[in-house]
Amino acid sequence: MGQGRAAARGRLAALACAVAMAGCGGDGGTGSAAPQASMAGSVSEAASAAPSPTPAPFATPAPSTSAAPSATPTPTPTPSEEARVVLDGGGLGIAALGDRPEDVIEALNGRYGSPVEDSDWIPAGESGFGICPGTLVRVVDYGQLAVAMSDGPTDYGAAGQRHLFAYTVAARNPDDPAAEYGDGPQTAKGIGVGSTVLDLRAAFGGGLVVREGQNDPFGSNFVVTDADGTELLYGSLTDATETGLVTTINGGQLCGE
Repeated sequence: MGQGRAAARGRLAALACAVAMAGCGGDGGTGSAAPQASMAGSVSEAASAAPSPTPAPFATPAPSTSAAPSATPTPTPTPSEEARVVLDGGGLGIAALGDRPEDVIEALNGRYGSPVEDSDWIPAGESGFGICPGTLVRVVDYGQLAVAMSDGPTDYGAAGQRHLFAYTVAARNPDDPAAEYGDGPQTAKGIGVGSTVLDLRAAFGGGLVVREGQNDPFGSNFVVTDADGTELLYGSLTDATETGLVTTINGGQLCGE
């Protein structure tokens, strides 16, 4: 299957590790167990977010016989609020967990351009990716961000219904996540790769749980819950001190082992 499958294997293997730490189990239900914490190495091959497609060339008009006023340059458009990728328990802002794959990919291509890698649809139980929900899975990688789709059933879609069921954001260089802060997706409160534990506490308050690496087999990690205790986001840290840095953020129902 070549490079695309190799990249997909790395991403889905990371997703498989995530559920072992998040306690999602075979049915993918969210709980209060330890979160994903070892996905940082899954994206060393990924480039930064792909640039927007280069505009198609256009014909140069014939010179006019009369003087024409100089045109005012058009400002370069910036992504609107509607085009922002915002990480939360429901999805990515421009794409929600449960959305159709074609809609998710169209929205993310519009934001980032073409993906770095696309595994296409791969048998869920025959590729060494762990126990992913459904019979087919597809991972599309945009650099720091990768999204995973399944044909269900998951918490977000019925059996036979292809949909987005998980996403992960991971530092391309986990040894220096601070250098990547601001390069990729963030939460509405500005939490992303390179944020500190102090930033997490300021953003999520009592909804944040931080676990020390020496007390957890999966290293230092964090989980964010809502008022009912439902897990919204979880990820890994360089360490659990106030200056420890976020290396991964995950949402949705990931794969088990």
